[in-house]
Amino acid sequence: MGPLIGRLLGGLGLLAAATYLAMVVFVPVSWDVVVAGLAALGLSAWVYLDWDMLARVARTPGGRDQTISWLLIVVVGGCCLLTMRLVQDSPKTWDLSEGELHSLDPQTIAILEGLPPELEVSLLGFFAEGFDPGEDARRQRFARFGDAARALNPDLNVEIINPDFDPISTAKHGVSRSGTVVVWARPRGLPDDSAPAQDRSRSEQVEGTDEQSIANALLRVQDPRPRVVYFVTGHGEASHTEPGERGLTALGTVLERIGYKVESWSSPSAKAVPSDATLVVLAGPTSSLSEGETALFDDYIRAGGAMLIAVDPELDAGLDPHKGMKDMLLGFGLGLGADLVLDPVQSDRGIAVLPLGLPEGFHAVISAMDPEIPLAFKMAQSVLRAEPPPSGVRTHSLVASSAEAWGEKDLESEEISLDPEVDSPGPVSFAAVAQLETPELMEDNPAPLEPTRSGRLVLVGDVDWMTDSRIAAVANGDFITRVIAFLGSQDDRIELPPRDRSATQLDLTGLRLPLLILLAVLVVPGASLITGLVLWGMRRAG
Repeated sequence: MGPLIGRLLGGLGLLAAATYLAMVVFVPVSWDVVVAGLAALGLSAWVYLDWDMLARVARTPGGRDQTISWLLIVVVGGCCLLTMRLVQDSPKTWDLSEGELHSLDPQTIAILEGLPPELEVSLLGFFAEGFDPGEDARRQRFARFGDAARALNPDLNVEIINPDFDPISTAKHGVSRSGTVVVWARPRGLPDDSAPAQDRSRSEQVEGTDEQSIANALLRVQDPRPRVVYFVTGHGEASHTEPGERGLTALGTVLERIGYKVESWSSPSAKAVPSDATLVVLAGPTSSLSEGETALFDDYIRAGGAMLIAVDPELDAGLDPHKGMKDMLLGFGLGLGADLVLDPVQSDRGIAVLPLGLPEGFHAVISAMDPEIPLAFKMAQSVLRAEPPPSGVRTHSLVASSAEAWGEKDLESEEISLDPEVDSPGPVSFAAVAQLETPELMEDNPAPLEPTRSGRLVLVGDVDWMTDSRIAAVANGDFITRVIAFLGSQDDRIELPPRDRSATQLDLTGLRLPLLILLAVLVVPGASLITGLVLWGMRRAG
């Protein structure tokens, strides 16, 4: 009875050993040690209870050879498993490339090793699986960065999430596009709610997988100061608290999900922009701002503030199309076209007053956007850029119409058509950004010891594109998320130096190519053949 039980336990031990091997190779889990213990216990019970049979087999000539072979297999297999476990628990990599191109920068290493232990920090990469080689390459770069980061700080949580298979996590973190990396931090011990609240957790969205952006995001999420977005009121603006066709409640929800506190602020009677403002949004004013208000906004931006201004076209000839901001905008190299963009070719359902715009240029806001997915506007005006821009200001167009569009200025004419002498011929810009040059951005000045916030302004000639009725259309939600990320992340603290990517090549000249062919085609296969013949002869002689 004992030998039978021993063989049964031995079979279960072998099954447990195979399960443990599969776990180590394919699905690492924390309780694999239990499976390994069960395997060792079952095999030990088999040897103890069925020792007589094993001893008889081992005493036979063939049994001795088999016993030695199995012992070698067990020893080698155990050494391999032990090595795999040690590598898994204490990963170590060596970068032998010239300039250490594949290693983390010392500043990034210091940030990862210095993460506060009281914070639970996560790196979440949202990458869709498909047949896009570029997306696959970005996912692999993020995976390599995550492995290196976890080797430095095992408490860091790194996950790759497919937004197509996990829409709950995608919506929870306000992700609107594949390829987004979310850096999320919260105090340890808090319950996992359906959506992170801005007063208990902080998150940053990073477009792309570059090391500098992730490192700066890791620094920002450790900052306990609240990030606040103020929506300006007092001029008939679209409201973030009142849902509807012109409401901005969906935008407010997106901001809260990515860690912002959303507040209203009445500017007509204010003496200054709130000191805790991360950025200010002026969404669709219907009446003009006073000179005092525009002076407040001008001072705020020049002091390192960030502002998003969206202004609908003015169809009433008796009202100011610039809403009192013409001189302020011109000081940043931007302006409003005071027209109505019409596009009979690239428009929603062929309606000319519903133009579609495509990302334009290589600015950080739209660099990772799909250039083929448009933004949907409704009754928009063009945005102008001064050439040349004012000293110390850089401007970039972000979204442009098709070449067949134009900015119509004479809206009272019975026949609407392009007049090149009066109207703005296409392509026209729907959105542009102005950024003040801080000392570290100016080529003739040395970089300061401490980072300097650069004032930033994004101007859009339409407010409907980000309202509740249109924010989910095509690339609108993606664009507003990127604009907010750009405006709210102007306090980068580190700048990683470029890696030395000196070119290296293998020159197969002279006798090198024939020798390489000789080695690959004749020497290596020939050595294998000779070794096999020698072993065959030794066996025949024995």
